Amino acid sequence: MFALLSVIKDPIIRSFTKKSQQAYLALKVYASQTEDRDLEVKLNIVEKYGNRIPELVNRLERCFEKDFTKAGMQKNHEVIC
Repeated sequence: MFALLSVIKDPIIRSFTKKSQQAYLALKVYASQTEDRDLEVKLNIVEKYGNRIPELVNRLERCFEKDFTKAGMQKNHEVIC
């Protein structure tokens, strides 16, 4: 868990990891009670993709092109990699 704390940059989210064994549930309740839609979206992503998130982030990073003139574009503006 301590390694996880160094990865979490948001101080509010990081504070929940220190509170209890039910940290995720407490964070969901907090997001709902405060109507924090951004946090709710992030929690939904975690629930949907879970352990695949690091792999998906790596794939996105590998596809990233700094020079947009070199990036292949589709009609819907998604970068092809």
